Amino acid sequence: MEAGLRRELQDAAERAGLALEAWAVRLEKRKTEKPGGSFVLGEDTLAALLREREGIYTPPSELVQDLKSREKALSSRLARLLGDEPSPKVLATLTKKTLPPSQGEDGPPLSPSRAREFCRKKGILPGPLPSPRSRPLSSPLLEDLAFPFWPSAAPLSPPTAENMLRLARATWPGLRALQAWLECNASSLRRKAPSVLFCRGWLSYAENLWAEKDPHPQVRALLAWRRLAECVQARAALELHTGNATLSQAAALLRGKAYLSGKEAEKRVLQLARTPLRYLGYLGLLSIGELRRSCRAWEGKRFLAGAFNGKVLSCGALPASAMEAEILLYCDTPKGK
Repeated sequence: MEAGLRRELQDAAERAGLALEAWAVRLEKRKTEKPGGSFVLGEDTLAALLREREGIYTPPSELVQDLKSREKALSSRLARLLGDEPSPKVLATLTKKTLPPSQGEDGPPLSPSRAREFCRKKGILPGPLPSPRSRPLSSPLLEDLAFPFWPSAAPLSPPTAENMLRLARATWPGLRALQAWLECNASSLRRKAPSVLFCRGWLSYAENLWAEKDPHPQVRALLAWRRLAECVQARAALELHTGNATLSQAAALLRGKAYLSGKEAEKRVLQLARTPLRYLGYLGLLSIGELRRSCRAWEGKRFLAGAFNGKVLSCGALPASAMEAEILLYCDTPKGK
């Protein structure tokens, strides 16, 4: 079943890649019409893009309201974890601290190359990928959150909850860097789609497990900040491309709600204006997460991630973030097997 599902996922990723490529051509054409490549999609185009790429049919204006509610909850959680009012200075200090070891951790996190090799062997990434070190990474802080250490932890087995937590912790920084490299350097969206989406899948699963299970407040605070920043960035992209916010207003939103420095907020807003596709995937992850929670609540103990994956794939409209579902196969394995 696992091999068949993986083939289906890869085929779906290919289709998603073709759709993305068609949109990229349209976006490139729009970029050439305005100096600097900064432009506004417009509400109708944005709604069509969300349907095409993420399987989301909710109007952008309603999505903005949902994101505002989510922002408020994430901001409160971050303040509780920090024990202080969030600010760029407080969070910058937090990221400079050495990450505490998790209980029973055998070694520091995997490098991008070892994380890539592990995922290739597990089938999470299809086939060999180019070395993530062939070009320097230039990921901003919140895109990468690469903590100050590197190689050598071995793949863990069997997939118990404890081992999955350790594995998530080990591979997350390396795969974050690998994803950044893939998104910056792959020449064709059609070719890169499977690799980037499988990367997203593992990252999403690792982050969820890590944030829920890791006992260290520092770790939880960093991930809460990242989730808050992703939420605010998605809202800023929606506001900007529906014409409800200017560049300066979007920058103010990132400074005030995501706690970015002024310089970082301005840089991020230019990215929102030039590459909206990069930030709207967050909405797809939320959508499929809500669908999974509803399905789990309905089916109770009968819920199986593999069966859920099949339902998602058979519905005919595959959001790009559905690749995350592949990872959950490992969580269905009985303990100790």
